[in-house]
Amino acid sequence: MEIILLNEIENFGQLGSKVRVKRGFARNFLLPKRQAVLATKKSMAYFDERRSELESKAAKAIEEAKARARAINELASLTIASKAGSEGRLFGSIGTRDIAKSLSDAGIPVMKNEVRLLNGFLRTLGEHEVHFKIYNGVFAQLKVIIISED
Repeated sequence: MEIILLNEIENFGQLGSKVRVKRGFARNFLLPKRQAVLATKKSMAYFDERRSELESKAAKAIEEAKARARAINELASLTIASKAGSEGRLFGSIGTRDIAKSLSDAGIPVMKNEVRLLNGFLRTLGEHEVHFKIYNGVFAQLKVIIISED
């Protein structure tokens, strides 16, 4: 099935690319989320009319993502308090939702699906490296320090 991408999609193409994908991927993911349209003559003409509008919208989204990434990198570290045992292991764990909420409370809006935990949930006290994928090609990293809650 041939489609026209309305957004940049990792591993598929840039805005405006005409690509061939499997029907299920187009029908179940790309088309309902308005990430693409079917590649017909009518939709090609419509896309050509709106190309500059879509490109400016994508450029604005990239600039906002870069600003958020700079804010995360400038923060450098985030401290989270959690209940822990005497051996330094947490009762439970710190996950993407907890990190996103703590960063949002600190004034940097982050969604949980932007947080990348390389080694799974954080289950011990101390410093942990956390990566963020804010947008396609826009990354940030932060040191999360987990301390014991008294």
